[in-house]
Amino acid sequence: MTRVEEYSSKPMRVCMVVLQDYYSDPRVRRYAEALAEAGAEVDVLCAKCSVPRPTGYSPKIQVHAIPIAHGSSSILSYIWEYSACFLLFMLRMIPLHLKRNFHVIHSHNMPDFLIFSAWLPRLLGARWILDVHDPMPEFFVSKYSKSKSGVFHWLLKIQERLSAKLAHRVLTANQNFQNNLVNRGTPAAKITVINNIADTKIFDRVQHPRQRGTENRFVLLYAGTIAPRYGLEMPIRAMVKLKERVPNILLRIVGPHTPHRDELATLVTQLKLETWVEILPAVPITEVPALMSHADLGIYTATSDPHMAIATPTKVLEYAQMGLPVVAAQLPIVEQIFGKDGVTYVDSNSVDDFVSKVVRLWSDPQHYEEMTRRADKAFVAANSWAKERDKYFTVLNGLELKTKISMDRS
Repeated sequence: MTRVEEYSSKPMRVCMVVLQDYYSDPRVRRYAEALAEAGAEVDVLCAKCSVPRPTGYSPKIQVHAIPIAHGSSSILSYIWEYSACFLLFMLRMIPLHLKRNFHVIHSHNMPDFLIFSAWLPRLLGARWILDVHDPMPEFFVSKYSKSKSGVFHWLLKIQERLSAKLAHRVLTANQNFQNNLVNRGTPAAKITVINNIADTKIFDRVQHPRQRGTENRFVLLYAGTIAPRYGLEMPIRAMVKLKERVPNILLRIVGPHTPHRDELATLVTQLKLETWVEILPAVPITEVPALMSHADLGIYTATSDPHMAIATPTKVLEYAQMGLPVVAAQLPIVEQIFGKDGVTYVDSNSVDDFVSKVVRLWSDPQHYEEMTRRADKAFVAANSWAKERDKYFTVLNGLELKTKISMDRS
């Protein structure tokens, strides 16, 4: 069992800072739960939580939510949200640190500058870790194309570089993100890649065995963020042809309410596809595996831009973990993870290409099963959270703390 070796009189104390609903953020929860299992004490400063604390949750993890929910839409609303949350985090951090005396402040972007809300712990000797889930310059270009030039884009780069410079260590989610950070001035030796991996405690094939056909439909599933950059208009338009070629086909889109979700619902009505397309509200992440177990294909039709081309497609990893064949846009990041044939690639701008690939998977059972085996070989068998957790613990052990995480597995 991994454990904390108490070189000092008390176990390691870590504070996570994240502008998200903690219970809905799998990456942050992974870190916190791994630390708690190792005997560390963890406090989480986060945005307002809409998901209730799970029963039986570790008493070593204490969650402190501010009364602001994350969910901005415009650049101006982002600026207001980031500023207000920074102030509230800072005000909450001061008494919390004086009470807890944290060894490590692990701050998760976005924004990068949230790390400065922990200025007092830094002055009193705590180590800073900056975790770049998504590089902000690329993300905002993807979300707002007009942000790729001008003062706003310059400011995003400056706050990223300054935050990374003052952090003791920088973590990020894939090699592409590391390359961008290095190109903007962060030393490669300071960065550790902690890959996003599907949580096998939740995405468990044994607990949620495949139940294809129970709905008498051939189900295409997308479960995740609903925004233009995910290219969901294309598979909806493809359903006009697919409903004529695949009996009882159904496209199921599951995600939180956004203005774009309303636009997609309008498109479904205009194309008279209500029988073949359903758009459902988001569900807790613990309920997503059940949706996947009833589906036939997982789809990811994101459009290529400076962010989406390199951002780890977490939903694709979850589809693969559940043994669900994947139809995905041919983006560089997907090919890096799955190789040339681990998923079925489509041109995200071509309705006809999408239709032909889906028809083949429906009509050729041998090919369908082969795609699951290829994804297992390319990704599932080659990756594990245990490897990523150990990299994280190695980073902590390199911070010259009085207490360390033991890597002993005995």
